Amino acid sequence: MRWLHSAFRLAVWAGLASVLCILAGALLSPPCTGYAARGDFDVAVVLGAGMAPGGRLYRSSLDRIAAGVALYESGGARSLHMTGGITRNGGPSAGAQMARAAISMGVPAQAITHEGASYSTLQNALFSKPMLAGRGGFVLVTEGLHLSRSYLSFWWAGIRPASLCHSSRFRVPDPDTRMGAVGMLVREVLAFWFNAARASAWSVATLAGAQGPGLDAILE
Repeated sequence: MRWLHSAFRLAVWAGLASVLCILAGALLSPPCTGYAARGDFDVAVVLGAGMAPGGRLYRSSLDRIAAGVALYESGGARSLHMTGGITRNGGPSAGAQMARAAISMGVPAQAITHEGASYSTLQNALFSKPMLAGRGGFVLVTEGLHLSRSYLSFWWAGIRPASLCHSSRFRVPDPDTRMGAVGMLVREVLAFWFNAARASAWSVATLAGAQGPGLDAILE
């Protein structure tokens, strides 16, 4: 039974390490408004946070969009990139709806790109990579508790963010998702290691020559 005890201790330490990493992203990252008028970034990459099947964006998504728009309007970023997939077949993508929301907030359409095929943070990074290639440094925009996992996802995809900023340190309770700060922290801890397993499996499958929808499904 010694191996079981050792495995339990390893799991506890790994869980604590992920909690510290996630909280560090929330507590040490600056608010997106902190980049006002600096003009350091070519692109602000705004990650989606959910959408109703009919295309109505959840409050957390709107908060992230507003943070990205504030960066653009202040001169902190010269363009925006939105990323998020569909919730039902034939419906709009979160990325497209986010772009429309940013336009309604006053950002010119030509200053916005988007992708609408991703179903996870790993796919946000992987599917955004072609659109970010060759552009200048970019800053990730999402909630503080989501920043660490987001950064690692983009780093894994081979496009390292120049910086990070949060729309809010902790998720504001959303009546659509019924998830507040505690619920999001628990979700992030579980997703932290789930993503690590999926990213590893995808990388191994890619090295083995796997292709097609089945490969993408590993990351959903």
